[in-house]
Order: sequence, then C-alpha cells, then structure tokens
Amino acid sequence: MNKFILLLLDKIAILYKRSGVDYEQLRAIISVKLEINSRKTNGMLGQSTTGKQTSFTFGLVIYTIVGLLFALVIFFQNSALISFALLYAYIMVFIIMVLITDFSSVLLDTSDNTIILPKPIQDNTVFAARNTFIIIYISQIVLALSAGGIIFTFIKYGLVSGILFLVSLVLITLFSTNLTYTLYLGIMSFTSEETMKNTINYMQIVMTVVFMGSYQLLPRLIGNLEDVTQMLTFEDWMLAAPPFWYAAIQTLLLKQTEANLIIVLAIALAIVFPFALQFGIQKYFIPFFNNKLQDLAIQNKSDEKDKIAKSKMSFDFSSSIKKLLRLQLIENSGYLLTIASLKADRKLKLRIYPSIGYMAVFLIIILLNISRKNENWFVELNQTYHYLWLIYFCGFLLNTATFETLHSENYKARWIYESTNLEKPGMLISGSFKANLIYFFIPAYILISILILSLWGLKAFDDVFLGFFSCSLISLINTRLNQRFLPFSLPEEARTNGNNFARGLLMMLIVGVLSGLHYLLATIPYGITLAIIPFIFLFWMMMNNIQNMSWKEITT
Repeated sequence: MNKFILLLLDKIAILYKRSGVDYEQLRAIISVKLEINSRKTNGMLGQSTTGKQTSFTFGLVIYTIVGLLFALVIFFQNSALISFALLYAYIMVFIIMVLITDFSSVLLDTSDNTIILPKPIQDNTVFAARNTFIIIYISQIVLALSAGGIIFTFIKYGLVSGILFLVSLVLITLFSTNLTYTLYLGIMSFTSEETMKNTINYMQIVMTVVFMGSYQLLPRLIGNLEDVTQMLTFEDWMLAAPPFWYAAIQTLLLKQTEANLIIVLAIALAIVFPFALQFGIQKYFIPFFNNKLQDLAIQNKSDEKDKIAKSKMSFDFSSSIKKLLRLQLIENSGYLLTIASLKADRKLKLRIYPSIGYMAVFLIIILLNISRKNENWFVELNQTYHYLWLIYFCGFLLNTATFETLHSENYKARWIYESTNLEKPGMLISGSFKANLIYFFIPAYILISILILSLWGLKAFDDVFLGFFSCSLISLINTRLNQRFLPFSLPEEARTNGNNFARGLLMMLIVGVLSGLHYLLATIPYGITLAIIPFIFLFWMMMNNIQNMSWKEITT
C-alpha cells in the first residue's frame, strides 16, 4: 500500500517542485512516516499492530461498514439538501475527530527535529511533508467513510452528481485539515505545550463521548426530526454550517432549488474558503509553526521543574488522604503510583474518563424511554427502580479504571516489583484499587447519588449506600478471580487479549447476580437495611484477602 501511495505521489511531483519544495527530500520523509504509521496503534479503534498494516486495514473496513450504513440516508431521504448535508457533516466531523485524536502527537512531535533541522531542509519542505502525510492518511479514511455515499450517489443521481460528490470530498478534506491546523495554531499562540496537550486530551475525551453518545441517541431522536427533514429550500442560517455549502451544489445540480444570491454565496464559500485557509497557512503558519516546535523542544526541558513541583503538591495531598485510609507502607506505594498516573497519563485518562460521559448518555436514554411512554413520566419514574441501573453502571466505571491501571507503555519497569522481595505483593494491588476508589469512583458516585436522590427522593438512600459497597465488591471479586496482576505491569496490547473476553463475561455475570440480589432485597421490607452490614463484611473480607496475596497468586 505504501509503495502505491509513493507511486501516486511521484505522478504529482511537478506540483511540489513548482511551489519551491525539494521533492526528493519530501519523498524520503513521507516514506519514513508511512512506515512508522503502519506500526502504530489505531487511535480511534484502539487496535494494536504487529509490524504490518493489519490494524489500519481493519480500521478502514470498520469505517467502510459504518459509512455504508450512514449513506443509506441518500436512499431514504428525498431531499438532496438534507441527505447530502447529513452525509457531509458526518464525514467532516469524523475527519476533524481523527485529526485531533490521532495527529496531535504528529503535529507537535519534536523528536524528528534533531534529525531534520540540522540538515539543509527548508521550512516549506518540512511543512509540506507533514501536510502531505496527514492528507494521505485522512484521504484513505475519507474514501472508506464515503464509499457507500459514492456508490449510492452514482446509482440514484447519476454520473455527474457522483463526480461532483468526489470533488466535494476533496474540498471537504482540504477544508477540515486546514481548519484543524488553524485550531492548533490558535491554541499554540496563547498556551504552553503542557496546557495545549491537556486541552487536546480533553477534546479527545469529549469527542469520544459525543461520537459514542450520538450513536446511541440519534436513532432515538429520529422520530422528533420529521419536520426538519422536510426542508427542501436553502435557508439563510445554513450559510453558517459548512456541510450545507457542499449540499447546496448538489441541490442546484439536481434542480431541487433555484439559483439565488444565498445559493451562489454558499457555493462560493464551499470553493473559496478551503483555498483561502490554505493560502493563509502557507503565508503565515509555516514559519510560526516550525519556530514554535523549536520553542516547544526547549520548553520541554524548562518545564521539568514545574512538573516536579506539581507532583510534590499532588503527593502531599495524597498523603493526607492516606492518613484517613490508614494505608500500610507497601500499600501506600501502590496508591501513590496509581494516583500519579491517573493525574499525569493522558492516554490513561482517554481510556477511563469517557466512561463518565457514557453514564450521562445512559441516563438520557432512560429518561427518553420513560418520557415517550407516559406524559406523567416524572411521577412514573419516581415509582420505578431504574436508579439501580445508574448505581451499577458506576460499578462498571470502577471496574474499567481498575482494569486500565493494569496497563502501561512502560510495563517493562515491572522488574522493580520483583526486585523488592515483597512478602505480600497484594498490598500493591489493594493500594492501586483504593486509589481508583478515591480518585475516580467516589467523585462520580457522589454526583450520581445526588442525582438519584433528587429524582427518586430519600427512599433510595439505603440503595445508594448499599450500592457503594456492592459496586466495590464487584470490582474486588473480579480483581481476585481474574485480574491478578500488579499495577501497570501489562503492555497496552494485552488489553485486546482473548482472555479478557472471558473475564468480561464473568464480570457481567457477577454484576447480574449482585444487582439482581439488590433488586430482590429492594422489594422486601427493610431488606436493603438488613443487607448493608453483610455487604460491608464481604467488602472487608475481600479487601483483606487481596492484601494477603502472595507471589504464587500473582500472575507475572
């Protein structure tokens, strides 16, 4: 695949040469970047690679299937304006999301500067190589996403409309890429590297939640969008939405609307705006971007003292919590190690934090389902036990955090555990579990408890109290039976291990048993109140059992 891409690149070499770019240097850089990219993890899908493009190819297959399903809107919606606007919006948002998710490290990577900058390479060649590489990557994804749209457009609307769709895809790719560049430029102008990386990390988390939430919520809202999908004419407000610019071209071609000033303005924006962004970037962005990268490389070293100071403050706070938990020495080490990783590891945040967003989506789904069945949905809601779903979804959050804190890029440092001759390595596991409990689970559980008590009243108080120990017990049982690994001792590739499927099924079984028992107790008078003490005892017993685990019981 890489050889084919480079062959296509050779066909347009004259364009680079005319713009003052050293094509031989650019080709060498692109070749290396493509090879490195084929060995990287797919950021959107979390797939690992084994030196070949199996992960990326698998991702393209998934994108093609999703794109085919989404492109069905072309057949089921007679309004070309709405159908193409939805499809273009889907592709545009996905492009920007991929750029933010996968290429923040590429755009901000200063490691190759030590190789490239000492060489006689001009700024425009370096920037052109970065830009070309990203366009190649995005183009493959765009083709996969829009394959269904291309096929259906040719079938339903004919040859000319299909060619116009392809041209629109090129413009949309150029627009989205340049828009993302501008976004990075704005952030880099006013923030430090650390702040920028944190900002991008939180954007990735939000994008992940939005994408998965939209997958769940949009089908449930389709029934409320009937009036919107009947729009056949181009309105003034659509000028503020880029997907409608490109849909206006198709609408005018298919004669579903008449040419007027607004349509002409929309088409002009669709064609001119991507190239205007490109011109602005070429003129103002290239020198600033490369200079900023050099500054960031220097800033990496100067920020180390600040990071150390912040970490000391964090550890002092953690020490104060330790006094309340009465952690032992080894247990405290596991606690502090996990706390530090939860605060500093952006990839760990990206794997854990979206779970909180999923819980919000799950709550909205519950409310939508109830509100559609009955106009007096709030009264009906108060008479149900639906809050048990929210309580045990919090248990899923804790189990996710416990599972993810087993994995790390620096897993080879686990030799330190074995070199210490610990009598009870289980103390490290219990310390890590308590860190997840304090830093991640309890804040989320407090918020969901406030929400439950607000909607269902004090009658749910005993359930909330019991649910805390029940959710904690689920994670402890799962840790004891399956996840007998020390914190951060597994490579990230182990997350996709086939054994994890069996563990997931066992966890679901445990959740089903305890949540079913909770529901049964809730239907018995004083059943929840009487069950609190036994659940606390079981929680203490499981925690004590994990703390006393020996090396024979640890999976290395």
